[in-house]
Amino acid sequence: MNDRLLGTLGLCRRARRMVIGRDTVIAAIEDGSATLVLCAADFSDNSRKAVERAAGNRGVTFIRLVTDMDALSCALGKTCGVLGVTDEGFAEKIRLLLDS
Repeated sequence: MNDRLLGTLGLCRRARRMVIGRDTVIAAIEDGSATLVLCAADFSDNSRKAVERAAGNRGVTFIRLVTDMDALSCALGKTCGVLGVTDEGFAEKIRLLLDS
């Protein structure tokens, strides 16, 4: 994962446009506030499936990252295996960075 993406994720968290954690992300998906969900490569399979199912049911983009929880947590300053982006502007920027 590139530094620009990690930096953007950190900025998104500081701007409070992100939710972190399985249950919080699922709640954000269900209430319509999450527009993009990212998951670390080593996130628990059972938890990943639950989040991925919720995202699929609501048409929210779910992306499994190639980075592990340690790198993601370091970028965010908080232990993180799954996160939901709640701002469309940040979500679009993150999608562009993932595509490049």
